Amino acid sequence: MIPFIRPGLQMPDETRSNNRIQHEELLTQTQHKLIEEIEKRRKLESELRARNEELTESNTKLKATHSQLIQSEKMAAIGLLVAGIAHEINNPIGFIKSNLSVLEEYFASLLALASSARKALDFLTEEGQNAGKKPALIADLKAQLSATELDYLEADIPALMIETSEGISRVITIIRDLQKFSHVAETEWEIVDLHAGIDSTINIANNEIRYRASVQKNYGDLPLVECIPSQINQVIMNVIVNAAQSIEASGLITIDTRHIGDQVSITITDTGRGIDPEDMAHLFEPFFTTKSVGTGTGLGLAVSYGIVKAHGGNIQITSELGIGTTVEIVLPISQHPAE
Repeated sequence: MIPFIRPGLQMPDETRSNNRIQHEELLTQTQHKLIEEIEKRRKLESELRARNEELTESNTKLKATHSQLIQSEKMAAIGLLVAGIAHEINNPIGFIKSNLSVLEEYFASLLALASSARKALDFLTEEGQNAGKKPALIADLKAQLSATELDYLEADIPALMIETSEGISRVITIIRDLQKFSHVAETEWEIVDLHAGIDSTINIANNEIRYRASVQKNYGDLPLVECIPSQINQVIMNVIVNAAQSIEASGLITIDTRHIGDQVSITITDTGRGIDPEDMAHLFEPFFTTKSVGTGTGLGLAVSYGIVKAHGGNIQITSELGIGTTVEIVLPISQHPAE
Protein backbone atom coordinates (compact mmCIF):
# COMPACT_ATOMS: atom_id res chain seq x y z
CA MET A 1 0.00 0.00 0.00
CA ILE A 2 1.36 3.43 -0.97
CA PRO A 3 1.51 5.73 2.12
CA PHE A 4 -0.35 9.05 2.02
CA ILE A 5 1.98 12.08 2.02
CA ARG A 6 0.62 15.35 3.21
CA PRO A 7 1.10 18.33 0.92
CA GLY A 8 4.32 20.17 1.49
CA LEU A 9 6.17 17.10 2.71
CA GLN A 10 8.56 15.21 0.46
CA MET A 11 8.61 11.45 0.28
CA PRO A 12 11.87 9.92 1.44
CA ASP A 13 14.06 8.31 -1.22
CA GLU A 14 13.71 4.88 0.34
CA THR A 15 9.93 5.16 0.33
CA ARG A 16 9.92 6.33 -3.29
CA SER A 17 12.11 3.39 -4.23
CA ASN A 18 9.84 0.92 -2.48
CA ASN A 19 6.80 2.41 -4.18
CA ARG A 20 8.49 2.14 -7.58
CA ILE A 21 9.33 -1.51 -6.93
CA GLN A 22 5.75 -2.18 -5.86
CA HIS A 23 4.46 -0.50 -9.04
CA GLU A 24 6.80 -2.56 -11.20
CA GLU A 25 5.81 -5.78 -9.46
CA LEU A 26 2.13 -4.92 -9.83
CA LEU A 27 2.67 -4.10 -13.50
CA THR A 28 4.56 -7.34 -14.05
CA GLN A 29 1.81 -9.35 -12.37
CA THR A 30 -0.81 -7.61 -14.49
CA GLN A 31 1.19 -8.30 -17.65
CA HIS A 32 1.52 -11.97 -16.73
CA LYS A 33 -2.20 -12.21 -16.11
CA LEU A 34 -2.92 -10.54 -19.44
CA ILE A 35 -0.55 -12.89 -21.23
CA GLU A 36 -2.19 -15.87 -19.53
CA GLU A 37 -5.65 -14.61 -20.51
CA ILE A 38 -4.52 -14.06 -24.09
CA GLU A 39 -3.03 -17.55 -24.23
CA LYS A 40 -6.22 -19.02 -22.78
CA ARG A 41 -8.28 -17.12 -25.32
CA ARG A 42 -6.05 -18.22 -28.17
CA LYS A 43 -6.29 -21.81 -27.00
CA LEU A 44 -10.06 -21.53 -26.67
CA GLU A 45 -10.32 -19.97 -30.14
CA SER A 46 -8.17 -22.75 -31.56
CA GLU A 47 -10.37 -25.37 -29.91
CA LEU A 48 -13.50 -23.61 -31.22
CA ARG A 49 -12.06 -23.51 -34.74
CA ALA A 50 -11.24 -27.21 -34.55
CA ARG A 51 -14.71 -27.98 -33.20
CA ASN A 52 -16.30 -25.86 -35.91
CA GLU A 53 -14.33 -27.74 -38.59
CA GLU A 54 -15.47 -31.04 -37.08
CA LEU A 55 -19.09 -29.86 -37.07
CA THR A 56 -18.79 -28.63 -40.66
CA GLU A 57 -17.35 -31.97 -41.74
CA SER A 58 -20.05 -33.86 -39.82
CA ASN A 59 -22.73 -31.67 -41.39
CA THR A 60 -21.32 -32.34 -44.87
CA LYS A 61 -21.29 -36.09 -44.20
CA LEU A 62 -24.84 -35.90 -42.80
CA LYS A 63 -26.08 -34.11 -45.92
CA ALA A 64 -24.37 -36.70 -48.13
CA THR A 65 -25.87 -39.53 -46.08
CA HIS A 66 -29.32 -37.94 -46.27
CA SER A 67 -28.96 -37.57 -50.03
CA GLN A 68 -27.91 -41.21 -50.34
CA LEU A 69 -30.84 -42.26 -48.16
CA ILE A 70 -33.28 -40.38 -50.38
CA GLN A 71 -31.81 -41.99 -53.49
CA SER A 72 -31.71 -45.43 -51.87
CA GLU A 73 -35.36 -45.22 -50.86
CA LYS A 74 -36.26 -43.94 -54.33
CA MET A 75 -34.54 -46.89 -55.97
CA ALA A 76 -36.22 -49.26 -53.51
CA ALA A 77 -39.60 -47.78 -54.45
CA ILE A 78 -38.83 -48.28 -58.13
CA GLY A 79 -37.70 -51.84 -57.35
CA LEU A 80 -41.04 -52.58 -55.72
CA LEU A 81 -42.87 -51.09 -58.71
CA VAL A 82 -40.64 -52.47 -61.45
CA ALA A 83 -42.90 -55.42 -62.24
CA GLY A 84 -45.85 -53.10 -62.66
CA ILE A 85 -43.80 -50.67 -64.73
CA ALA A 86 -42.65 -53.55 -66.94
CA HIS A 87 -46.29 -54.55 -67.40
CA GLU A 88 -47.24 -50.96 -68.26
CA ILE A 89 -44.54 -50.91 -70.93
CA ASN A 90 -45.09 -54.48 -72.18
CA ASN A 91 -48.81 -53.94 -72.71
CA PRO A 92 -48.49 -51.24 -75.42
CA ILE A 93 -45.38 -52.93 -76.81
CA GLY A 94 -47.45 -56.12 -77.19
CA PHE A 95 -50.20 -54.58 -79.23
CA ILE A 96 -47.73 -52.52 -81.25
CA LYS A 97 -46.01 -55.78 -82.23
CA SER A 98 -49.36 -57.40 -83.00
CA ASN A 99 -50.47 -54.42 -85.07
CA LEU A 100 -47.25 -54.44 -87.07
CA SER A 101 -47.75 -58.15 -87.81
CA VAL A 102 -51.30 -57.49 -89.05
CA LEU A 103 -50.13 -54.51 -91.09
CA GLU A 104 -47.50 -56.76 -92.67
CA GLU A 105 -50.24 -59.16 -93.80
CA TYR A 106 -52.32 -56.26 -95.10
CA PHE A 107 -49.34 -54.95 -97.00
CA ALA A 108 -48.75 -58.37 -98.62
CA SER A 109 -52.41 -58.47 -99.71
CA LEU A 110 -52.16 -54.99 -101.19
CA LEU A 111 -48.97 -55.95 -103.05
CA ALA A 112 -50.74 -58.99 -104.53
CA LEU A 113 -53.67 -56.80 -105.55
CA ALA A 114 -51.31 -54.28 -107.10
CA SER A 115 -49.67 -57.11 -109.07
CA SER A 116 -53.05 -58.27 -110.40
CA ALA A 117 -53.98 -54.68 -111.25
CA ARG A 118 -50.74 -54.32 -113.19
CA LYS A 119 -51.50 -57.45 -115.18
CA ALA A 120 -54.98 -56.09 -115.96
CA LEU A 121 -53.48 -52.80 -117.08
CA ASP A 122 -51.05 -54.65 -119.34
CA PHE A 123 -53.95 -56.64 -120.77
CA LEU A 124 -55.98 -53.51 -121.49
CA THR A 125 -52.95 -51.93 -123.15
CA GLU A 126 -52.43 -54.97 -125.42
CA GLU A 127 -56.02 -56.22 -125.58
CA GLY A 128 -55.82 -57.38 -129.18
CA GLN A 129 -52.87 -59.70 -128.50
CA ASN A 130 -54.29 -61.20 -125.31
CA ALA A 131 -57.91 -61.94 -126.18
CA GLY A 132 -57.58 -65.57 -125.08
CA LYS A 133 -56.27 -64.62 -121.64
CA LYS A 134 -59.16 -62.26 -120.77
CA PRO A 135 -61.47 -64.65 -118.81
CA ALA A 136 -58.61 -66.02 -116.65
CA LEU A 137 -57.25 -62.53 -115.94
CA ILE A 138 -60.66 -61.17 -114.97
CA ALA A 139 -61.29 -64.14 -112.67
CA ASP A 140 -57.87 -63.69 -111.02
CA LEU A 141 -58.48 -59.98 -110.44
CA LYS A 142 -61.94 -60.58 -108.95
CA ALA A 143 -60.55 -63.27 -106.64
CA GLN A 144 -57.77 -60.97 -105.51
CA LEU A 145 -60.18 -58.09 -104.85
CA SER A 146 -62.40 -60.40 -102.81
CA ALA A 147 -59.46 -61.75 -100.78
CA THR A 148 -58.03 -58.30 -100.07
CA GLU A 149 -61.29 -56.88 -98.64
CA LEU A 150 -60.44 -53.32 -99.56
CA ASP A 151 -63.42 -51.81 -97.71
CA TYR A 152 -62.31 -53.47 -94.46
CA LEU A 153 -58.66 -52.47 -94.93
CA GLU A 154 -59.71 -48.90 -95.66
CA ALA A 155 -61.29 -48.69 -92.18
CA ASP A 156 -58.90 -50.93 -90.21
CA ILE A 157 -55.49 -49.65 -91.32
CA PRO A 158 -56.03 -46.06 -90.06
CA ALA A 159 -57.37 -47.47 -86.75
CA LEU A 160 -54.31 -49.70 -86.38
CA MET A 161 -51.99 -46.79 -87.11
CA ILE A 162 -53.72 -44.60 -84.49
CA GLU A 163 -53.60 -47.37 -81.87
CA THR A 164 -49.94 -48.05 -82.63
CA SER A 165 -49.11 -44.35 -82.34
CA GLU A 166 -50.94 -44.16 -79.00
CA GLY A 167 -49.04 -47.21 -77.75
CA ILE A 168 -45.71 -45.66 -78.67
CA SER A 169 -46.76 -42.43 -76.93
CA ARG A 170 -47.65 -44.38 -73.78
CA VAL A 171 -44.24 -46.05 -73.70
CA ILE A 172 -42.49 -42.71 -74.24
CA THR A 173 -44.56 -41.11 -71.44
CA ILE A 174 -43.84 -43.93 -68.98
CA ILE A 175 -40.11 -43.83 -69.71
CA ARG A 176 -40.03 -40.02 -69.47
CA ASP A 177 -41.90 -40.03 -66.14
CA LEU A 178 -39.65 -42.79 -64.83
CA GLN A 179 -36.56 -40.81 -65.81
CA LYS A 180 -37.92 -37.76 -64.01
CA PHE A 181 -38.71 -39.78 -60.91
CA SER A 182 -35.39 -41.64 -60.73
CA HIS A 183 -33.12 -38.71 -61.66
CA VAL A 184 -30.04 -39.22 -59.45
CA ALA A 185 -28.38 -35.82 -59.64
CA GLU A 186 -31.41 -33.55 -59.56
CA THR A 187 -31.02 -31.23 -56.56
CA GLU A 188 -31.85 -27.96 -58.29
CA TRP A 189 -34.77 -25.87 -57.09
CA GLU A 190 -37.30 -25.23 -59.84
CA ILE A 191 -40.62 -23.44 -60.18
CA VAL A 192 -43.02 -26.16 -61.30
CA ASP A 193 -46.62 -27.22 -61.79
CA LEU A 194 -47.37 -29.67 -58.96
CA HIS A 195 -50.37 -31.11 -60.81
CA ALA A 196 -48.12 -32.24 -63.67
CA GLY A 197 -45.83 -33.95 -61.15
CA ILE A 198 -48.77 -35.71 -59.47
CA ASP A 199 -50.07 -36.90 -62.85
CA SER A 200 -46.68 -38.30 -63.91
CA THR A 201 -46.25 -40.04 -60.54
CA ILE A 202 -49.69 -41.68 -60.84
CA ASN A 203 -48.71 -42.81 -64.33
CA ILE A 204 -45.63 -44.61 -62.94
CA ALA A 205 -47.60 -46.24 -60.11
CA ASN A 206 -50.62 -47.02 -62.31
CA ASN A 207 -50.18 -50.80 -62.24
CA GLU A 208 -49.93 -50.73 -58.44
CA ILE A 209 -53.09 -48.62 -58.21
CA ARG A 210 -55.54 -49.71 -60.89
CA TYR A 211 -56.21 -53.23 -59.60
CA ARG A 212 -56.93 -51.88 -56.12
CA ALA A 213 -58.52 -48.46 -56.44
CA SER A 214 -59.72 -45.72 -58.72
CA VAL A 215 -58.19 -42.26 -58.40
CA GLN A 216 -60.30 -39.15 -58.11
CA LYS A 217 -58.56 -35.81 -58.63
CA ASN A 218 -60.03 -32.64 -57.19
CA TYR A 219 -57.44 -30.14 -58.33
CA GLY A 220 -57.69 -26.57 -57.10
CA ASP A 221 -56.23 -23.49 -58.75
CA LEU A 222 -52.58 -23.78 -57.67
CA PRO A 223 -49.79 -21.33 -58.44
CA LEU A 224 -46.41 -22.59 -59.58
CA VAL A 225 -44.38 -23.83 -56.60
CA GLU A 226 -40.65 -23.58 -55.93
CA CYS A 227 -39.32 -27.02 -55.00
CA ILE A 228 -37.04 -29.90 -56.01
CA PRO A 229 -39.61 -31.67 -58.21
CA SER A 230 -38.13 -35.17 -58.17
CA GLN A 231 -38.15 -35.15 -54.36
CA ILE A 232 -41.75 -33.93 -54.10
CA ASN A 233 -42.76 -36.56 -56.68
CA GLN A 234 -41.05 -39.14 -54.47
CA VAL A 235 -43.17 -38.04 -51.50
CA ILE A 236 -46.35 -38.27 -53.61
CA MET A 237 -45.27 -41.72 -54.83
CA ASN A 238 -44.72 -43.01 -51.28
CA VAL A 239 -48.09 -41.76 -50.08
CA ILE A 240 -50.08 -42.99 -53.11
CA VAL A 241 -48.47 -46.46 -53.10
CA ASN A 242 -49.10 -46.75 -49.35
CA ALA A 243 -52.72 -45.76 -49.97
CA ALA A 244 -53.13 -48.36 -52.73
CA GLN A 245 -51.51 -51.12 -50.68
CA SER A 246 -53.82 -50.39 -47.74
CA ILE A 247 -56.87 -51.18 -49.90
CA GLU A 248 -57.54 -54.92 -49.87
CA ALA A 249 -60.29 -55.20 -52.50
CA SER A 250 -61.45 -52.15 -54.45
CA GLY A 251 -61.52 -48.64 -53.09
CA LEU A 252 -60.98 -44.98 -53.80
CA ILE A 253 -57.97 -42.69 -53.57
CA THR A 254 -58.88 -39.01 -53.59
CA ILE A 255 -56.34 -36.25 -54.27
CA ASP A 256 -57.33 -32.70 -53.31
CA THR A 257 -55.15 -29.63 -53.85
CA ARG A 258 -55.71 -26.15 -52.41
CA HIS A 259 -54.04 -22.76 -52.40
CA ILE A 260 -53.85 -21.36 -48.85
CA GLY A 261 -52.18 -17.94 -48.60
CA ASP A 262 -48.47 -18.38 -49.25
CA GLN A 263 -48.77 -22.18 -49.10
CA VAL A 264 -50.29 -25.04 -51.07
CA SER A 265 -51.87 -28.19 -49.71
CA ILE A 266 -51.95 -31.69 -51.22
CA THR A 267 -54.34 -34.03 -49.41
CA ILE A 268 -54.41 -37.74 -50.30
CA THR A 269 -57.23 -39.80 -48.78
CA ASP A 270 -57.81 -43.53 -49.15
CA THR A 271 -60.58 -45.90 -48.16
CA GLY A 272 -58.14 -48.55 -46.93
CA ARG A 273 -57.91 -50.47 -43.71
CA GLY A 274 -56.52 -47.55 -41.70
CA ILE A 275 -53.65 -47.44 -39.18
CA ASP A 276 -53.63 -48.84 -35.67
CA PRO A 277 -53.54 -45.97 -33.11
CA GLU A 278 -50.52 -47.61 -31.44
CA ASP A 279 -48.57 -47.30 -34.71
CA MET A 280 -49.39 -43.64 -35.38
CA ALA A 281 -46.54 -42.32 -33.20
CA HIS A 282 -43.96 -44.41 -35.10
CA LEU A 283 -44.95 -43.67 -38.71
CA PHE A 284 -42.03 -41.33 -39.43
CA GLU A 285 -39.41 -43.49 -37.74
CA PRO A 286 -36.82 -45.04 -40.11
CA PHE A 287 -37.38 -48.75 -40.84
CA PHE A 288 -40.76 -48.82 -39.10
CA THR A 289 -43.37 -50.48 -41.31
CA THR A 290 -46.78 -52.06 -40.89
CA LYS A 291 -46.45 -53.93 -44.18
CA SER A 292 -45.55 -57.57 -44.57
CA VAL A 293 -41.95 -58.59 -45.26
CA GLY A 294 -40.88 -57.82 -48.81
CA THR A 295 -43.52 -55.15 -49.47
CA GLY A 296 -41.96 -52.20 -47.67
CA THR A 297 -38.59 -50.76 -46.71
CA GLY A 298 -39.76 -48.78 -43.71
CA LEU A 299 -38.03 -45.70 -45.12
CA GLY A 300 -40.78 -44.19 -47.27
CA LEU A 301 -42.49 -41.97 -44.72
CA ALA A 302 -39.26 -41.17 -42.86
CA VAL A 303 -37.64 -39.92 -46.06
CA SER A 304 -40.85 -38.13 -47.07
CA TYR A 305 -40.92 -36.35 -43.71
CA GLY A 306 -37.31 -35.20 -44.18
CA ILE A 307 -37.99 -33.98 -47.74
CA VAL A 308 -41.08 -31.99 -46.75
CA LYS A 309 -39.32 -30.44 -43.74
CA ALA A 310 -36.31 -29.52 -45.93
CA HIS A 311 -38.77 -27.68 -48.18
CA GLY A 312 -40.06 -25.70 -45.19
CA GLY A 313 -43.35 -27.58 -45.21
CA ASN A 314 -45.27 -29.98 -43.04
CA ILE A 315 -46.81 -33.45 -43.37
CA GLN A 316 -49.62 -34.76 -41.17
CA ILE A 317 -51.38 -38.12 -41.07
CA THR A 318 -54.79 -38.93 -39.63
CA SER A 319 -56.35 -42.37 -39.76
CA GLU A 320 -59.22 -44.47 -38.49
CA LEU A 321 -59.22 -48.26 -38.49
CA GLY A 322 -61.62 -49.67 -41.04
CA ILE A 323 -62.33 -46.23 -42.53
CA GLY A 324 -59.12 -45.05 -44.17
CA THR A 325 -56.20 -42.67 -43.95
CA THR A 326 -55.61 -39.03 -44.90
CA VAL A 327 -52.17 -37.55 -45.53
CA GLU A 328 -51.86 -33.78 -45.91
CA ILE A 329 -48.70 -32.26 -47.35
CA VAL A 330 -48.31 -28.49 -46.98
CA LEU A 331 -45.57 -26.68 -48.92
CA PRO A 332 -44.56 -23.02 -49.17
CA ILE A 333 -45.07 -21.50 -52.60
CA SER A 334 -41.67 -19.80 -52.50
CA GLN A 335 -38.47 -20.63 -50.67
CA HIS A 336 -37.69 -16.88 -50.51
CA PRO A 337 -40.96 -15.17 -49.60
CA ALA A 338 -41.21 -11.42 -49.99
CA GLU A 339 -40.75 -9.35 -46.85
